[in-house]
Amino acid sequence: MKKLSLKSIVYLFSIIGLVSGTTAGVLIGILLANLPPVDMLTCYKPAAQTVVFDKESNAIGQYYDERRLVLRRDEIPDRVIQSLLAAEDRLFYEHGGFDLKGIARALISNLKNRGISQGGSTITQQVARLMFLTNERTFSRKIKEALLTLLIERKFSKDEIITIYLNQSCFGHGAFGIEAAAKTFFNKSTGDLTVPESALLMSLLKNPTRFSPIKYPDRSKESRNRVLVRMSDAGFISREDLTVWLDEAMNINPDVQQGFIAPYFVEEIRRTLEVELGQEMLLKGGLRVRSTLDSRHQDCANRAIQQGLESYRERHPDADAIQAALISMRPASGDITAMVGGSSFRATQFNRAVQAKRQPGSSIKPFLYLAALMDGYTPSTIIMDSPYTYKDPATGRLWSPGNYDRHYRGPVTLRRSLEESLNVPTAKLVEKIGINKFLDVARRAGIQSELPPYPSTVLGAGEVTLIELTNAYATLASGGLKVRPRMILGVEDRDGRTIYKQDVSIQEVLPPVPCFQLAGILEGAVKRGTAWRAKGLERPVAAKTGTTDDCTNAWFIGFTPDLVVGVWIGFDVNQSMGHDETGSKAAGPVFTEFLKSVLQGEPVQEFHAPQGIEFKDVCYESGFLASPRCPIVIHEAYSINNPPKTICPVH
Repeated sequence: MKKLSLKSIVYLFSIIGLVSGTTAGVLIGILLANLPPVDMLTCYKPAAQTVVFDKESNAIGQYYDERRLVLRRDEIPDRVIQSLLAAEDRLFYEHGGFDLKGIARALISNLKNRGISQGGSTITQQVARLMFLTNERTFSRKIKEALLTLLIERKFSKDEIITIYLNQSCFGHGAFGIEAAAKTFFNKSTGDLTVPESALLMSLLKNPTRFSPIKYPDRSKESRNRVLVRMSDAGFISREDLTVWLDEAMNINPDVQQGFIAPYFVEEIRRTLEVELGQEMLLKGGLRVRSTLDSRHQDCANRAIQQGLESYRERHPDADAIQAALISMRPASGDITAMVGGSSFRATQFNRAVQAKRQPGSSIKPFLYLAALMDGYTPSTIIMDSPYTYKDPATGRLWSPGNYDRHYRGPVTLRRSLEESLNVPTAKLVEKIGINKFLDVARRAGIQSELPPYPSTVLGAGEVTLIELTNAYATLASGGLKVRPRMILGVEDRDGRTIYKQDVSIQEVLPPVPCFQLAGILEGAVKRGTAWRAKGLERPVAAKTGTTDDCTNAWFIGFTPDLVVGVWIGFDVNQSMGHDETGSKAAGPVFTEFLKSVLQGEPVQEFHAPQGIEFKDVCYESGFLASPRCPIVIHEAYSINNPPKTICPVH
């Protein structure tokens, strides 16, 4: 315990002398009995913001009630301390808690004004006020402040006091503490602050609003320069440096929100952690959230979405409310590597990647074809593409689906029907397979939304979210292994203890052989069918488009062996995007641009066949074993129990 200095004792008695002796004694006794325990500062843990990091430990977002990042004394450079001393309390390391000259100046001013108009407070006094008191201008509060100041000076070292002060103070624009202020105004850490930058931050302490460099740059620069002059007078900086720094531009970060690259992703994590950990812990606990985000993927996603929206607006100059969403994830782990939930997070925080339910159009069809493959069909099974009317046995209603181009092709293989996204053969297939088998496969793959049990559902009449549809495609990509999408690798408290994490969750839900066959068909959709826009990637890609009636929703979902990507484009209201704004035209370029950027320089990966697969060269048109005369021959995957045995009779 440090002994009270003579100056401290003199100051205390000068306060006591402001009231009568008997009254003062009683008052001091009452105040001492009701003072808060300063020992609580030994466990000083202020409300601190939670920071979200990507998988490479780069900060991508934050949650806070008070935006604060707590530092230790050894993390605060001397130049920052010196600028604080010059701005607030030059003799801090010399006095015992009170600046007697400052007190004398304040006392004279207060007597002249017949009230308390000037404080003359030291850093220790300000800590006492910040931590335990209010800002009311009364003599009783000043006495409490004096007593607390004495106790704080006895209990804590100067470095401990000044560290508490710098972590606790408000610098404006939601920044509490020096580290948050450095990141807010200069987008850098405290350790990287220059002398002029340090001086500017310390100049804000008197009145963060009045001297805000964002709102009042000229006034702020003058205030900064006054601190620099005081630093020079105190011998902290040279006159030569002062001359240079007085003219230095402030270079303030224009965006106090820092413009993080993945706001929808960060917001979705917030929604999860608020449920799991509670709002109090999330906003004030100083947590570190390690996420699955790949910032390079996210940057590619942002650019692909913006390019896609700009292209659409060029085609439709009056359509300024168009929206888009994108999700990419690893099929092996469920890790989400990028997420875009709309055209602008500032305009609307509604996340269309996870919250919006839309009709999927033909992008839901693969799960019917998978059900057929599981039921003994092969990619070469023939279905007739011809006029068709279905009568609902329950209601008696008639349904006559048509192909998008209104043409019929006659006998087509299962492969060709899905590659070209033909509606009529698909409708006939669901009648043969049964709607319940389709619904079961879709649910097992990852579609959680309740789909209506009607044949039109296989053409996209139900509603799903982008994340669940992308997750269902991930099940196809992984050969029938369903993974739970995850965004959070782990959450650590301020002491480094892991308090929450999302483990990898894998379930074997579908047989691998038909999943591999379906992936091969979707590769064909890229090579010859509606997903042709991804052909330019020049690597194995399986994909499917989706377009709803009147082009109200455009989808493009697909995968490589290592990455699954889902893209949606449309309006928030049920509004047509325009004639021929299909999944291929509107969403396809976004999908392709994203994967092109992400996979640039990456080795080409092939889809690996599981056990139980046998490859045969077959005629694309007939589905039979290829003859030398067949114009298009493909290397088709079959179950070893069901390969074709007949040579093509057509050619």
